[in-house]
Amino acid sequence: MNKGKRGIILKYPMVLIIFTVLLGSLVWGQQRFMLNDGESGQFKMAKRLFDKGKLLLSEEKLDRAERAFIGCLELFPRYSHSAYHLGQIYYKRKGYKRALEYIERAKTDYDFISTFGVNSQLEYFASLREQKFNLDREVTDMQQRLDTKNFRGKTQEEQFPEISELKTKIAHGKETLRRIDELLRAPQPVKAGIPADYFYLHGNVLFKLKKYQEAYIQYLEAAKIEPCYVKAYKNLANLNFIGRRYNEALIYIEKAEKCGSEVDGKLKKIILKALGKM
Repeated sequence: MNKGKRGIILKYPMVLIIFTVLLGSLVWGQQRFMLNDGESGQFKMAKRLFDKGKLLLSEEKLDRAERAFIGCLELFPRYSHSAYHLGQIYYKRKGYKRALEYIERAKTDYDFISTFGVNSQLEYFASLREQKFNLDREVTDMQQRLDTKNFRGKTQEEQFPEISELKTKIAHGKETLRRIDELLRAPQPVKAGIPADYFYLHGNVLFKLKKYQEAYIQYLEAAKIEPCYVKAYKNLANLNFIGRRYNEALIYIEKAEKCGSEVDGKLKKIILKALGKM
């Protein structure tokens, strides 16, 4: 057998193993962008703690969730999502100063984590395209060898196991290529801005600290990002009512209603009465 051809044949199982691991590890492949091996390991452990914290938070196990999120930040200090959830936890506990510290930290680091995610996904797509090119070439080589029946020095009976093995590898290779194509058809990633929820939480914390004007700005930003952020509209209505800006309060109540949400009927009646509309 030609040594060059044999070398190619021996490579095929390893190629298929690499792609099995690759396709099963999409998220982890993305996370390695711009990180050395040590940092990659830290990020992986940080993400596990973050996922654990989210689950615990959904179950209202605040103490354990807090430990998980703090552990995440110790491993990867700019993991802004953990800082955001710590802000939520301290807000629920009425620890507003600590909540403010973490929501501000979350917003400061959000651009980093968003850029990190987009760039890592772009790098992952580039890696997929390169792997696709190499695998496609090797599948073509196997198919050519099968079509030409290039099995010198072997009887037909001796050729059968090798032919069967080639057919299996070609089938696996084509299936892997199909799955890679599906992944590559995904929309190109776009860097996201700070979510409306971050501004809403920030506004709530500032409100509790009696920093009403600053809270007002945060609610406005939340509503700007999500035009039907009803909770922000309701809080804007309340703040305007407190400041005796009844026309503005009514505007935000009506915006909430246009989004299909019912508002506090008593507040609306008081505002309408103050405006002489009742």
